Amino acid sequence: MEAEANAGAVGCMDPKLWGPYGSEVVGPRRDVSSLWTAGLLLFALTVLTLRRVRLVDSIGHHLPSTIELFVCCCVTVMRRTPEYLPLSSSAVDLDCQSELPEDGTKTWLRARIPDTTNSLVFWSCVSVICSSILSFTLFTYGTVIAAPQHLSSSRGQALRRPNPYVNLDKVLQNVTYTFPPIVNFPPLVLQISTSDRHRTMREDSRQWHSRLGTVYPHDRHITVSHETSTILQFRNLDYAMERCVLTLTLPLKTDVLDPAISIHDPSILDVWVLNASLELSPHITGTWKHAPARRSLLATFAVSLDNLSLSGEFHCPSEEFTTLELACSSTVSACRVDFWQNLRLVPIGGIYITQSQSVFGGSG
Repeated sequence: MEAEANAGAVGCMDPKLWGPYGSEVVGPRRDVSSLWTAGLLLFALTVLTLRRVRLVDSIGHHLPSTIELFVCCCVTVMRRTPEYLPLSSSAVDLDCQSELPEDGTKTWLRARIPDTTNSLVFWSCVSVICSSILSFTLFTYGTVIAAPQHLSSSRGQALRRPNPYVNLDKVLQNVTYTFPPIVNFPPLVLQISTSDRHRTMREDSRQWHSRLGTVYPHDRHITVSHETSTILQFRNLDYAMERCVLTLTLPLKTDVLDPAISIHDPSILDVWVLNASLELSPHITGTWKHAPARRSLLATFAVSLDNLSLSGEFHCPSEEFTTLELACSSTVSACRVDFWQNLRLVPIGGIYITQSQSVFGGSG
């Protein structure tokens, strides 16, 4: 009876140390498994984040998938129930109180179940913290550095404009349709200083503020003097309308537009074709800040209040851009033309291109 009391005192059948049906618990696996499962799940989220910012892909296309598969397998394996080892059925093992003294029994039981929970919890927390710091660092690098580089590289190229008239020349090969001319106003009007050797462009506008925000009307500023030149860019419209003539006439004052005309009558203006095949855009590197160089002289206009100026006919390929510069002629000492124009103005006034039908097939 005394031996049984000693055995109960030392915990031979303590439920914290013994499993069901008299089996011995190997160790506290459930708590450790939960910690490692949480750590592996955090690592999986880290891998997915890295793939999101395209940093891991530089190592290899198949590495992220392999790591994720490995993590999933580890999580599945670690989520197990506690394992038990069956006790020996020998009389010596069953009668622990008769074979071992009280102190020896306690030592023997604790030796079979080492207390590793605290160390595992500590190192698991350290691993989770390090993984979180690494994830945050790499995510910040990817979003702040890698993403702007990707955007800048994609924005630095010309915008792709697919041909909307595929095989239309074959459809219209044997037809005799005729179409009326198209009036094409420049959507982009910029100004440069004639004394600036870098030809830095700027844009004048008549924006005004409302309760809903800033409003930008269709007004475009045409100003030419010995100090200022104006850059115009037209996008050539439609198919087989590639015979173009540049027209300049001073607009009339209406309810839609106050042109605010200021002119030295007459003024001699040179119209230059600029060496620019790309669209002038702030999203295309090298096209927005500085005006292109002059390539050839298109026409010379004598501008006056009651005069209509026309250039000679020139070729304007469909879906391409025509970029021009209006400048005062170097042959005159007095020159000033300043007004605002609006494409919605009726009657039409300002500077614009009239596009007429060319031979079908684009051979203007």
